[in-house]
Amino acid sequence: MPVMAFDNRSGVAWDENWVGSGSPYAMKDFEKFEPTLGTKQEFHALVGEAHRLGMKVLMDFVAQGCALDACYVHEHPEWFCRDEGNNLVSSHDWTDTYSIDWANPEYQAFMLDWSLRFMREFDLDGYRIDAPHGKEPNWDRTIPYHASFTNLGVLGLLEQLQRGIKEMNPEAALLSEAFGPVFVKSHDLQYDYHPYGLLTALLSNGVTPYEISEWLRDYWAVMPPSAIRVAFTETHDTRTGLPAYAWRGSKAERAMFAILIMAGFVPMLWSGQEAGWEAFYQRVLTARARSEAILYGERQFNGVPCDNPHVLSILCSH
Repeated sequence: MPVMAFDNRSGVAWDENWVGSGSPYAMKDFEKFEPTLGTKQEFHALVGEAHRLGMKVLMDFVAQGCALDACYVHEHPEWFCRDEGNNLVSSHDWTDTYSIDWANPEYQAFMLDWSLRFMREFDLDGYRIDAPHGKEPNWDRTIPYHASFTNLGVLGLLEQLQRGIKEMNPEAALLSEAFGPVFVKSHDLQYDYHPYGLLTALLSNGVTPYEISEWLRDYWAVMPPSAIRVAFTETHDTRTGLPAYAWRGSKAERAMFAILIMAGFVPMLWSGQEAGWEAFYQRVLTARARSEAILYGERQFNGVPCDNPHVLSILCSH
């Protein structure tokens, strides 16, 4: 998540209380570290230790806006989206931020310069692109382009960012939170929420193994061969309205995690879900890492006949 100074309402390190403690995405200054997290030197040490342990570090790239009292609101008012009455607006229902116009060339240049400079200084391995979707039109009458251009304006910025990080480090990566086909071009890997929803339905008897198999077959048929898709049983978006926390550690969650791996997805662990189940996750991830069939093979969904309609089979061959 961001480590920059934000709308911190509690005065202590963030405790996941989006309302009472403020949002780390309501950043006030991209050039200043959040003092409750630590110093520039400590962040250097964090990244260095991660690299020593063989891990890579991706920072959140948050392009949607900034805090209501951020310095940019007064220094660069032309960067921001406005409604029909010329008032500043919020984006993604984040009412503690003002929305920035993704199509504004000066803002694009600023974000590109900042992100590449930040990555170089702290030896980062890339960025997780946060919410590059759902931007409202910019009704500012002074802009020289159509009001709707801001919505997809982020794509040009992300394509430049990807080229920039690859020039710096060919193994650097961009991970997209958005999962539509349009984002495959500008990212190395993407989250996908659909497998979670469908497998939740499967394990709740909402859809059948046959229907899941048909969907998976079609899914991989239309994906570009190079598409790396990240799937999960829990994420930050399953904390409300979805059953992930309620079934943490259950047979259903463990089954879903194994199905995601067998179906060809890159598994993601949500921080905390492994508590008490470390041995299971270690076994299944080790099995994945050691299997060329799972990593590189072709898949047949329900390729093994069975008289029981509740059995799902995935045959991987290499």
